Amino acid sequence: MSAQPTKLRPLGNLERYHATRHKLRLYTTIGLTATYRLPPANGRSLRHDIYRACEVVVQQHPSLSANVVFEDPNKPYFVRLPEIDLDKCVLFQCRQTALSESPGDLELDELLQKHHNTYFDSSAPLWKLCVLENPSSPETFTAVLIYHHAIGDGTSGKVFHATFAQALEQVLKAPPHSEVKTILTPSHDPLLPILEDELDLPLSTWFLVKELYKSKFSSHKHSLWAGAPVHGTLANRIKHLVVPEPTATKLRKTCSANDTTITTFLQILVARLLFKQVDPEFTQINFQGSMSARRWMSNPAIENLMGDWVLDYSEGYSRIALEGEAFPWHQAKAAKKSLIDSLASKGKNRGVGLLRLVSDLEKDVFRPQFDKPRRDSFEISNLGAFKTEKSRDSSEVVSIERMVFSQSTCVDGAAIVLSTISGGDNCLILTFSWQDSVVEASFVESLMNGVEQEITRLSS
Repeated sequence: MSAQPTKLRPLGNLERYHATRHKLRLYTTIGLTATYRLPPANGRSLRHDIYRACEVVVQQHPSLSANVVFEDPNKPYFVRLPEIDLDKCVLFQCRQTALSESPGDLELDELLQKHHNTYFDSSAPLWKLCVLENPSSPETFTAVLIYHHAIGDGTSGKVFHATFAQALEQVLKAPPHSEVKTILTPSHDPLLPILEDELDLPLSTWFLVKELYKSKFSSHKHSLWAGAPVHGTLANRIKHLVVPEPTATKLRKTCSANDTTITTFLQILVARLLFKQVDPEFTQINFQGSMSARRWMSNPAIENLMGDWVLDYSEGYSRIALEGEAFPWHQAKAAKKSLIDSLASKGKNRGVGLLRLVSDLEKDVFRPQFDKPRRDSFEISNLGAFKTEKSRDSSEVVSIERMVFSQSTCVDGAAIVLSTISGGDNCLILTFSWQDSVVEASFVESLMNGVEQEITRLSS
């Protein structure tokens, strides 16, 4: 008789939220892609070296051996799988177009779109690593990590790649192996604590009354643009935009000189461009953002581990405040102050805190929104810069160059999702996710063109 999964702990409220969305097929996955540069191969097998590095990563991060069981639809729990079959988790394919010949990397967009429209099943790990080999440059490859939000937030993708790069470097320093282990036995290390056990999430009476009113009595504002109403079918579209290193560096300096950040600059830029594209009758745009809660965790080791520790924040923008020929840097500065104030409140009055009051997410949260106007116009998640230590002899180091952060939209979520990161090449990568049934592709492409043109203009 084959070994059975081992029951672990119940999911926390945030994990339950993400797992339920996935189960109901309202949301799929998160992705973090990294292009790696290796020392000369000298006859080594890339597949074998990647498998050996994955073995280290799986042993180091218990969530990579977990799955979710819904015996009771409102009380899911994690299980540890008895084994991990790397042949099913790690997929290889050769690029059809050399990476250097494809600045926008349409091949990567197609791969991301495919996997962000794919769901995990109950018998396999909640992650995949898709390796794009580059025949024209064997010392480089692109590793696309796709994973379930219940086992990791956006920062977890950075943690995975940092661990993987370190493991791969150690593998490359050892003699090559003619045989490689493909079936792994997971470690028995416990899963990491849930967000609610690490951070207080208090709710004020005023906040509760306001949220109750919004959910029960508040009608949709016809002045709000948020794409088409909520529907029940998810079909993600993915496309990313590259801001080259010289332009990205100038943009960071320009933001700093105007007392704002890349995140808050993008909030204002996207809202401003949306107002230019939608009909004049729409005078309000709602923004939804996310912030890492790791900075407040009692266990400092969490900073370098995989788990789901993220909080929400939001802002509303009016057309009249963002109009004008000149870019409104004072609004970007105000957005930064608002974000700082939000950070100062830590876990107080967050949407995540409300989840403990909801026993049936499908009945009380998700289903009531179907066929109704959506609440959020756009969402931004910024993972910042990916930093790794480099030795003096760079030829001995596994280096990470470009990175691409991507994620699924949600059936009941924002009309457009923007995910951003800067990798080792210092380019700023902006990945746009949307659904054609919510906004047309031409609308998003026009928005992307506007973002690119404005960033170039403001960084000149």
